[in-house]
Amino acid sequence: PERLSDEGICSLLTARTDAKLVVELTGQSALPVDVLLRQRLEQLRDQGVRIAVSGAKADEETRLRILRVRPEVVKLDRRLIDEIADDRDRQEFVGNMVQRCNQDGIFVVAVGIETTAQVELAKSLGIEAAQGHLFGAASDIHSHG
Repeated sequence: PERLSDEGICSLLTARTDAKLVVELTGQSALPVDVLLRQRLEQLRDQGVRIAVSGAKADEETRLRILRVRPEVVKLDRRLIDEIADDRDRQEFVGNMVQRCNQDGIFVVAVGIETTAQVELAKSLGIEAAQGHLFGAASDIHSHG
């Protein structure tokens, strides 16, 4: 978020109108959603850039971040699926969060999926997309032509 306060960064991100870009706001960074950040996010959206919030957890901070940023994509924290596997109350909380995101047109992605059991849990919560080693390991960008 602090880099988005730099007008040059926003100009660089929107310079290519044919590019399909997603700016990902990570869960590790403190997210002061102030007037300037909201203006920058709207400028990016006006140029076709989509906004993602990553590192989403089953907590109030995540819920508030989603409400303030209004991202097009929410990426659930990789530990979240593991943490709720045997916890019905937290499954219900996450399921409600996913349902709300879906109602608001926010695309939800489960991150760090490594087993078919995790896929099934994600599906049962209403999550329609996933990424992780089950689908393929990340590859070195320099190893491709």
